[in-house]
Amino acid sequence: IPELKSIHNVTGRPKIMFYEGEEGLQRVYEDTLSSHEPIRGYANVENMHTTLPHYFPEYFRRRTEKGIAIRGIFPDDAAAFERATHDKEEMRESTIIPADKYYFSPEINIYDDKIMIASWKEKLGIIIQSKEIADAMKSIYELAWSEAKRIDVRKQTKIPT
Repeated sequence: IPELKSIHNVTGRPKIMFYEGEEGLQRVYEDTLSSHEPIRGYANVENMHTTLPHYFPEYFRRRTEKGIAIRGIFPDDAAAFERATHDKEEMRESTIIPADKYYFSPEINIYDDKIMIASWKEKLGIIIQSKEIADAMKSIYELAWSEAKRIDVRKQTKIPT
């Protein structure tokens, strides 16, 4: 037993929190409101609003009131285009990428020393707290952001970005 306890009590390990159901999804979103830096996100807007239709207007308002900006990469669909029209008032910079090549459903938000994953189809949320992993994910996001800005479908269709 002491050996097992010593294995479990290793310091410096990532902290992983797992939540289920719609309440769990709301809970992981609530954690993003503690961010001290702009959030970097990959999000499927249509899936967000389908799963939690009444949650997001209030969430966007509270995030904006707290002064937490976000940069989001969205697969193109009508919901992404509509959401992007609110970028300025919701402290967001968005880029919309071709869904036929880069579709994704789960959402990933990276902030502070955390990575939040919201699986809309499986209705579960995960928060990983690790400076090392968050820093790596931030670097990967910056690479993805550069390419996403280059291929933003609004540039190809002459829709204002």
